[in-house]
Amino acid sequence: MSAARGSAAPASLVAALMFVLSLWMSANSNGLAQLFFLRHEPQRKVFWLAVTLVAATSSSILGVMLARRRASAAWATVLAIGVAGAIETWLPVARSSIEFVALVSASQFALNWALNATDLAAVSSTEDRAAFDRSTTVARLLGMLVAPAVVTLLASRTGVLRALFAVLALVALALGARLARSSSGDRRATTASGATNASDRVVLGFAWSVYVSLYLLAANLLYFLRDLAGVRSAERVGGVTLSVVFAGALVAAGVRSRLPAWVSGERASMLAPVFMLSATAATLAARVALSLPVLLVGGALLGASYGLLLSALREYVTRGAVEEGRGGLLSAFNNLANASGLTAFALMSLLASALRGACLYEGILGVAGLLPLFGAAALLRYRRRSGT
Repeated sequence: MSAARGSAAPASLVAALMFVLSLWMSANSNGLAQLFFLRHEPQRKVFWLAVTLVAATSSSILGVMLARRRASAAWATVLAIGVAGAIETWLPVARSSIEFVALVSASQFALNWALNATDLAAVSSTEDRAAFDRSTTVARLLGMLVAPAVVTLLASRTGVLRALFAVLALVALALGARLARSSSGDRRATTASGATNASDRVVLGFAWSVYVSLYLLAANLLYFLRDLAGVRSAERVGGVTLSVVFAGALVAAGVRSRLPAWVSGERASMLAPVFMLSATAATLAARVALSLPVLLVGGALLGASYGLLLSALREYVTRGAVEEGRGGLLSAFNNLANASGLTAFALMSLLASALRGACLYEGILGVAGLLPLFGAAALLRYRRRSGT
C-alpha cells in the first residue's frame, strides 16, 4: 500500500489500522499462546511457547522484509489483512500444538507485511511527522494494551472472542481498502532506500536489548506470577498487569513532550527502562510475594519507562528515514520487535532444554535483568567516543 505523491494518507485511518494489527500481534504473543499451552501442554508449556514464538517471529521478520523489498501493491496488503483476520478468528479453537504453531506463524507474516507496507507508504507522504509519530505510536501501544485484557478476560468465552476478532477483521479490511483507494502505487525514495549507519546500529542494538528483556518477562509473566510470586488467579492478574504496563507506556508516550528536559530528552528517555527492567527481574527472582497494588504500580512504572523509550526511538527513526534518507532504518524499526522476540524465544528454548524447574526461571530472569545493562553500557560508550 503506497501513498500518492503529494497526498498524505489520512493519519487517523493509518492509526486505526495499526491499532487493529498491533492488537492481534500482541494477542498472539502475550495471551493466546500462553493460554493455549497452559491448557494443552501444561508439562512442556515453556518449551512449546518458545517453539511457537520462534516460528512466529521468524515469519514476522520475513513479512517485514518482503513488504520493503517489493512494491507492496495495495491489493496484496488488503489480502494480507484478510488472511490475518481469518486466522485470528480461527485461533481460539485450534485443536493441536502443530496447528496452533502453523496458524500463528501465518498470521504474524501477514500482519507484519501489512503493518510495514502501511507505515512505509504513510510516513513518506505525511506533512506533520511529529503528529504522525504520536498518533501511530499511541495506536500501537493501545493495541498492545487492549489485547492481553481482552484475551484473558474472554479466555473461557471462546465464541465471544471469535466474534470480536471477526468484527475487527471486517474493520481492518474496510480501513485497508480505504487506504488502498487513496494510494497511487509509487513509494517515495526516502523510505525505499538508504542503509543504516553506525549510530543507527548502536541505537537499535540498545533498543534490542530492552525489547528482549521485555519479551522474556511478558512471555512468561503468567508462569512467574503463579510459580514465583504466589499470585492466585495468575491468568487474570497477569492480563491486568500487562494491560497496566501498556497503559503506562501509552500515557508516557503521549505526555513526553510536556515533561522536563531531563526526562524527555532523547538520551534520558531511551535509558529510562534499564533500571526498571533489572529491578523487576530481581524482584521476581527473589520470590517475593507480590500483592495486586504492588504489581499495578510496578507495571505502570515499567510501562511508562518503555513509553519514553518508544517515543524517543520513533522520533530518531523518522528523522533518519525521512530527513536523512536512511529508509532502511524504518523497516529495521518495524522489525525490531520481531528480531528481539526471535532472540528471546530462542533463548527460552535453549534454557528450557538446559535447565529444569526453578533454575529455568532463574536463568530467564537473569538474562532479562542483565541484558539491558549491557546494552546501555554499549550505547553510552559509543556516544561518549563519538561525541553525540
